[in-house]
Amino acid sequence: LQNDSQIGALHAGWRGVAQNIVAASKSLFKNAPHVAVLGPHIRQMSFEVGLDVVQDLLATVPPGHPTESLVANHADPSKRYFNLNLLIRRQLISAFPGIQILDVDKDTVTDHSY
Repeated sequence: LQNDSQIGALHAGWRGVAQNIVAASKSLFKNAPHVAVLGPHIRQMSFEVGLDVVQDLLATVPPGHPTESLVANHADPSKRYFNLNLLIRRQLISAFPGIQILDVDKDTVTDHSY
């Protein structure tokens, strides 16, 4: 690493995502990060949430980013499946234009190695 390089790590559950931890982290970096790695986390078809949580999460979709694909229907009409991965990607792109996003692509619910 160069002398002015930084490495940072953010960890959040849905509440941290709903508070847009990504945007809140901007002030911690001297320079905008070039790469973000999304580690193992709960994936959309494992993440069942109530309509109140859906609203909290949708409120943090950056302007100009579509909300389709974030929410999928659930057998229970009072619940939905929510795509945290896609929301975090949109938050990263909004906060740090040009960032490269790498994804471990593991669901911590269905992949029992976690």
